[in-house]
Amino acid sequence: MLESEKFYDNRKRRYPLPFSIVLSLSLSGSAFKPVNNIKDSNHNEPSAPLSNPIPISNDTQNTPGISFEYNKTEQLNIPARSLRIVDSFNPISEDTIKREIVPNLVNVKEQSNNNIWVLNDNIMLDKICVEDLNALFDAIHQENISLYVKSGFRSIEQQKIAYSQATNKNTVVFPGVSQHHTGLALDFTTPEINNVIDVNANFSNTKAGSWLLEHAWEYGFVLSYTNNHDGIANEDWHYFYIGKDLASVWQEYQINGRQDIDLFALQEMYSNYNNEENKPFWEPPEQF
Repeated sequence: MLESEKFYDNRKRRYPLPFSIVLSLSLSGSAFKPVNNIKDSNHNEPSAPLSNPIPISNDTQNTPGISFEYNKTEQLNIPARSLRIVDSFNPISEDTIKREIVPNLVNVKEQSNNNIWVLNDNIMLDKICVEDLNALFDAIHQENISLYVKSGFRSIEQQKIAYSQATNKNTVVFPGVSQHHTGLALDFTTPEINNVIDVNANFSNTKAGSWLLEHAWEYGFVLSYTNNHDGIANEDWHYFYIGKDLASVWQEYQINGRQDIDLFALQEMYSNYNNEENKPFWEPPEQF
């Protein structure tokens, strides 16, 4: 086992309470416990150098879909806010959302000068991800592929509405445990499937979905629910922003058969990266 994976493997990630009980507790408010506050940092704030270089292979010609733009001996630049885990084990309260999330939100359409296509003019996201999202849309526009953001930040009340309206409860989590509360999660869709979000719509098989699978990580966005986390069916439309460097680490794991290292595992492994003197660093899977 990789040393960095111990951060993840030692943490119990299966939930002892039945889903219905957890839902009842959450909706009643008794399940809302403040998560550990994560010290915010500027998006471009440099971290201390790693004690060891990141051992990434220089041979990328035979590795489809991967191309590292940063030097392998440099430290990773990880936005601190992207390391906040929000799930059944780590609910976030309405007070925390108002105090720590809302002040960082910006209107996506206005911030991008309409370059980011949205289905709702009021979609909000954390400002640290908008620049890279704008670049993502620049790239996909050049491919003449239609892609839209259908949802971004959701308050507790908005998540209640989303949950109550969902016909498939395996594609939405209950209020207080949704990544949408962070302002870093977003749902994509495309006119190819009539702009719907549905597990049966096969978004990943559309031109837009296929492009995202291949390129979204290059702009810092990765799929979240890929391992039935929190009992949620794999959502091929739901992406989360973790910054380009950590997304590159995620991509390396994925293309080398380590799908068990999902977004939540990566957030756990790097949870103290910006704070600890002896920083955990990425190592390639054993089959490299």
